[in-house]
Amino acid sequence: IDEDELMCARARLLGKRQGAAWSCLHIAALVDTACGLMTKDDDQLEASALQLFPSFDSYFDNVDSTLELYLTGLFEAAPLLVRTAEKISAARAMEARKLVAHVQAMEIWSQTGINEHANDYVDEMMVDPLDSLWKFLSTAGKLPRTILDSTWTNLITISYEAMLEAFARIPQSSTEGRSLMSMDVAAFATAFSFREMKERKADRSTDDEHHFVPSTPVNMTVLLEERQRLDTYIKIYYLPEEDVLAWLEENYSTYRFNHCCSLANAVSSHENGRRRGSNSSSKSINFVRNLFHPAEANGTDE
Repeated sequence: IDEDELMCARARLLGKRQGAAWSCLHIAALVDTACGLMTKDDDQLEASALQLFPSFDSYFDNVDSTLELYLTGLFEAAPLLVRTAEKISAARAMEARKLVAHVQAMEIWSQTGINEHANDYVDEMMVDPLDSLWKFLSTAGKLPRTILDSTWTNLITISYEAMLEAFARIPQSSTEGRSLMSMDVAAFATAFSFREMKERKADRSTDDEHHFVPSTPVNMTVLLEERQRLDTYIKIYYLPEEDVLAWLEENYSTYRFNHCCSLANAVSSHENGRRRGSNSSSKSINFVRNLFHPAEANGTDE
């Protein structure tokens, strides 16, 4: 199958999934409206019903409270459901699992040579596929601008999260390897800056007016935060172990458990290489475990 046809099919499927996810918000709005209409004349309807069925007094009380709780829960869960569905569909469209496995399997992270360029996977598995996905999505004209912007934000966010997950799974990395990680992040961020995307748009031979550059203040803020979160995770490795643990204590909630364990283990291993006989890796892991599961680490039950 042709590469363009494959990316077009993936973009079409992504568009359908994003649209389906956003439809949940419309359902939630309808539920909220219906709930308001149902309770508007509740007293009058209940009084009329009790005239016909006097023994149903307690039944109506139970139905009212149960239905109200159900509808309220459904309405409150809708935003989280939409965000989760958006992220899952974006991760599948860009094959995030395949990217993580590829980066994790690379042997270059433990090498000590100086690298002048970012790794090829940045272009081959991230920039080019995402650029193609966006080209087909933005020219299809089937999704409104709001959903397109949200889809783009999720694609870039998932890309950063996939890189974070991959880097966290690398058991051993050298100082040069960590520097190369930062180079990969910078190359990816530069490729999808507003200027670069605008230049690529100008180079394309398309007359479709729907092909625009995704850029809104909210999106750019979110993407900047994601990049900073990944950059910090990579560069914190250079600090002494005590400073890293102090940083983890303040920021562990913004990362996953395995991310923090991997960082603590990498820093401890780096320190052990400079201090023979030191065995602080297990202590660092226990420190992280205590942050996420204090009751379990202390041997108590909550």
